[in-house]
Order: sequence, then structure tokens, then C-alpha cells
Amino acid sequence: MTNLREKRNSIGSVAGLVFISAGILFATGDATYRPLLILLPVFGTLLLIIFRDSWINKNVLSSSPFVFVGLISYTWYLWHWPLLSIARNLNGGNLPNYPTCFFLLLIGLALSLFSYFIIETPIRKKAITKKLTISLSICVFCCTLLGLLVQSLDGFPGRLGDSAAAALSSKNTFPKQNKYAKVKYGCSADLEFCWAPENSQPSLALIGDSHAHHLAFGLQKNWGKQFLLIGHPGTPPVKGIISLKHEKSSKQPLMSKALDTVINDPDIKTVVLSARWHYFVNSKKGDFQLLDYKNDSNLITLGKLLSQTISELVMHKKKVIVVLDVPQIPLNPKNCIKSRPLQTTAGNCTFQEDQRRNNDAKINEMIGKVAKNFSSVTVVDASKAICDQGICSVGDGVNSIYYHDDNHLTNKGSDLVVSKILQQGKF
Repeated sequence: MTNLREKRNSIGSVAGLVFISAGILFATGDATYRPLLILLPVFGTLLLIIFRDSWINKNVLSSSPFVFVGLISYTWYLWHWPLLSIARNLNGGNLPNYPTCFFLLLIGLALSLFSYFIIETPIRKKAITKKLTISLSICVFCCTLLGLLVQSLDGFPGRLGDSAAAALSSKNTFPKQNKYAKVKYGCSADLEFCWAPENSQPSLALIGDSHAHHLAFGLQKNWGKQFLLIGHPGTPPVKGIISLKHEKSSKQPLMSKALDTVINDPDIKTVVLSARWHYFVNSKKGDFQLLDYKNDSNLITLGKLLSQTISELVMHKKKVIVVLDVPQIPLNPKNCIKSRPLQTTAGNCTFQEDQRRNNDAKINEMIGKVAKNFSSVTVVDASKAICDQGICSVGDGVNSIYYHDDNHLTNKGSDLVVSKILQQGKF
């Protein structure tokens, strides 16, 4: 019985070490959250605890070197984090090379040893007095106060130059709606995008989701004529789709109402359809409610609905322009700007175009095939302003960034993209 118990304990502890090792080996450098991968070391540690009487636990993991590493491990973890974070900030948002990171980890080890022997151990052995309690409470209070101050001030903006501060605060500032457009076009209260210049009679409608909205600034600046912005977040500009995350289930989707508004206005001659097309194509079941084509793939469904929508627009004598979307970027655009006094270099402002995911190529191909069926439909590619010869840019690295998150353009980005779009198709 004893031998059986020892064998069971040994197998369990070895399995625990295997799970922990697998968690390390299969870890990747990206920030994608993978619950199953995280469970590997957790389950492995659980096995080591359950089979704590194994030979490995008693003779290896309980040995003095392992115990000592365990004693300083949390302190080492706390020290290594700010060292690598500061190094990353000084290096334009990217971690330095491996030798530098290894050297910083050794510094963290030295600091953890200092903390353990000079601070932690004496405090543990010291009697808890009123004076010690008050002193530590004051330190914690001051640290908390400093943290709240930094948070309330959104950091210390004064440390930045004017151009860097302006770039880092760049957003899309174009209005989403105004009273004139809501009254003139009868936009419902739920429709988020409904804007037109005061007392205007637009001949063009820009319709879609937030990726239509982020083009409006550039269109107003570069086109110079009056237009209507209409649409709703999270929904492509086609009939028959309801985004359940952004609108309530109903018989007539908000985007269908917006399209009917444009179709029935004789003054609107040109319709620009723009969207984050892959948002629907890559969506999960339950994100959208479909009025038709419920058994097709999302890509096929979008193609059919887009074809039907364009057909109705063309039948009502509308010229249609479909905008292929800008790429979703795999990096933080704010790292592109040199924003810290000691920062040695700006971060990476570019990425390979083949890093574009989200089925962009298939979506663009589908849109192209649909457009070929209509002589009055033009397809323009917004990504040509961002990408050139396989390299895509999120900013100029000096005082401008084109994105304010991973998929929405700033005013500067909108200006750049629309100016390029206008060169591709006559509005």
C-alpha cells in the first residue's frame, strides 16, 4: 500500500511539473487572453499541492535553494515590473533586446534581495508598535494620494511638448448629429449618426457605422460640398441586419430606416457606403439579428444583402461608392509619438500589411464582385492612404497619429484617408 501511495504521489507531482512547464512553453508574446493556457500552471500547482508527500516535493522543491527563491519570488516579481515598464516606455513602447531585459531582471533580483533582508525581514521580526503602525499608514496614504493625483490630472501633461501633447490627444471630433438634420430627415432618437450642415440641401449621403463617421471630418475638409452623415454604430449599411449590441430587436432595423431616408430623398444623388465590414463577418451567433439568409455564412449573407441594397439604390438613380475599410492595426498608435523626456526613440509607427487579419482580403474580394454587377457603382480603397508597398503606417512619428484606437481614425487620419479616396473616385 505504501509503495502504491508513493507511486501515485510521484506520478501526480511529475504531472504537475509537466503542466507548469507546458504553460511556460506554450506562452506567446501577444496580449491575447487564453483561459485554457492560463489553467495549465494553475492545475499543475494544484497537483503539486495535492501530492505534497511525493519524493520530488520533499527532496527537490523543499530544498533550501527552492525555498529561498520562493521567499523572494513575489518581491522579485514586484521589482521586475516597473523596471521593464520604464524600459519599455523609454524605448518607444517596445521592450528592449533580450540581453537588456535579462540585465534588468538581474537588477530586479538584487533589489528583491535588498528588500527582503533590509526591509521585509526586520519588519517581520519587529514588534508592532503604535509608532510603526502610524508611520506605515502615513506612507500608504501618501502613495494613495499621489496615485489619485496622477489619475485626476491624466498624468503630467506639462512634461510633453505642444506637438506631442496634441498628437496624443488626437481623436475624431466630428459631431454625430445635429437638430437640423434630425428634423429635416426625421431621424429617430435611437439613430446615433444624423448630421448635415445648417440650412443645407445635401446631394451626397455618407452612410454606415462608426467607420463612416470617422470619414466625415476628412470629407468636409477635402470635398468642400454639403453632405448628410447618417447611420448607426456596429451595423453595416445594408438592409435586414440588426446589431443586438447597439440597437433593440425590431421589425425594421435602424440602418434600414436610414437607407430608406436616403433612397426616398430626390436631392441625394450620391451614396457612400462605409463600414467596419469585418465586424459583421467575424461576429458570433447572437450578435446580430437577421431578417433573411439565416443559414448562410456571414460573408455570403453580407454579400447578398449588399447586392440587394445597392440594387435598390441604383434603381432610385443613386450613384453608389463603396469604401473598402482601413486596416485594423496591431499596435498602440500612441507609442508612435516620442512622449517622454528621457525617451530615446519614438515607437514603431509601421506594420506589415500582411498582418491585417479579420478576413479583409475575402471581404474586399466579395465587395468587388458585387460592384461589378452595377455600372454606376465605384469601389474605393481607404487602406491605400495608410498602406504603401506592403507597409502600413499609423502616424508620421513626429507630431501626427492617424488612429486613436486600433480601428478608428483621428481627424488627421480622416483628412489623409479621404484625400486619397477622392483621388480614386469622383464624388
